[in-house]
Amino acid sequence: MHWWLSTLPPDAEAIVMENSAVNPELQPAAAHWLKPTLIVITNTRPDHQDAWGYGENSARLAIMKGVPENVPVISGEDTVDFREGNITLALETLRLSGVNVQREVLEAVPHDIADFRIIGDGEDLLACAFSANDVESTEMLFSLTGWDSREVTLLYNHRQDRTARLKVFRKWIDGKKWRGIVFTDSRENFSFEKWHKGRGKVFACGNVAGWPLEYLLCTGQSR
Repeated sequence: MHWWLSTLPPDAEAIVMENSAVNPELQPAAAHWLKPTLIVITNTRPDHQDAWGYGENSARLAIMKGVPENVPVISGEDTVDFREGNITLALETLRLSGVNVQREVLEAVPHDIADFRIIGDGEDLLACAFSANDVESTEMLFSLTGWDSREVTLLYNHRQDRTARLKVFRKWIDGKKWRGIVFTDSRENFSFEKWHKGRGKVFACGNVAGWPLEYLLCTGQSR
């Protein structure tokens, strides 16, 4: 973050930066460097449990360490339609920043390559839920498919620096009856397209880093 800020042009009129610190004690660093005029908290769902602790309240306490005094805060609402929730947040952020934009303008913005969607034709389908970082969001995305877990192969992509996330997800994974369960490692050279042939419905989650991101970039099927 510090390096990124040093590369910005001096005549920049607005800056949007993600506070990507995981360690709660480093949460204040972004605000110290940037001195923000507005803070946006998209949600306080549990994440990074190894550093934040377990439960929504632990997540809230960790995130709030990055909110300086006397700076307005916008907080999102829990919703199944994450894109609509993010558009609402963006509209309010722009309004408070003195920029009036119609909702239709933001709705026309292309989806991110890692946004949830179902890819494929025929019987071999991939429900791409890699970008959901917590069990609650992942469960909501799975419910959107309308699929019976007994007819679905669960694929979890693991990152070595996200071991706590895997522990939390294992409880959710083991709580359903799947057609099959497959674990991959973000560092491995996994050929999903070859593996998926003839597998039917696959619900993929965990982490987008590694082969999933490469696969999504190659398919170019962002909506």
